[in-house]
Amino acid sequence: MFEVEQKFNEEMRQIYDKSKELTPPYKPTRFKKMLDQYGGIETANRLLISSSKIPDGFTELYSRGPEALKLTVEYLILKPEYSALFNPDQQEIAKKRLKQLNIELP
Repeated sequence: MFEVEQKFNEEMRQIYDKSKELTPPYKPTRFKKMLDQYGGIETANRLLISSSKIPDGFTELYSRGPEALKLTVEYLILKPEYSALFNPDQQEIAKKRLKQLNIELP
């Protein structure tokens, strides 16, 4: 399980790095601070429970094109290799947010 958690943490950090490469660039500084403070899994947990509405980061990424939403925490946690890290309720929140914007699930 440790290897899966480590890989998830790495992919969470890649979200930040890849977001800066978008056109126009997006620099999610609050997200980066959370990653530095809590790590990837706890950051994902906090972002999932933080609100029932679509998060601001979603809007920012969507404005750069629907494909950019593959850089969301919600998209990442739905990847099959990370299913053991999140409970069904968390996965359902992620699915709902992505489906609201007609994003194909991983």
